[in-house]
Amino acid sequence: MTGRPSPGAPYFDVALTLAVCPECHVSLHQALRVAGVDFPGAEHVFLRHRLLRVGCTADLVAGTGRPLVLAPTSARGLAVLVREGADALDREAVGL
Repeated sequence: MTGRPSPGAPYFDVALTLAVCPECHVSLHQALRVAGVDFPGAEHVFLRHRLLRVGCTADLVAGTGRPLVLAPTSARGLAVLVREGADALDREAVGL
């Protein structure tokens, strides 16, 4: 769900991958392109990019009316990502 820095590169978060059919894969990348988070540019903050991709993916799945079902390893990966985001906000709040 958080993607890769470029096509063929290793995933940012291996635990946060989803198995999707080829048609859904194309739709997902189209939605990510529209949102500006398909692949990060040099100006992207990678934590922000990863969080935006997860949100975009969840929104796309919600639009299908199907549940977003995560394997236990993916749920843990999502928990780690959310904690990273919270920690970054805490550091920002105290000026670190």
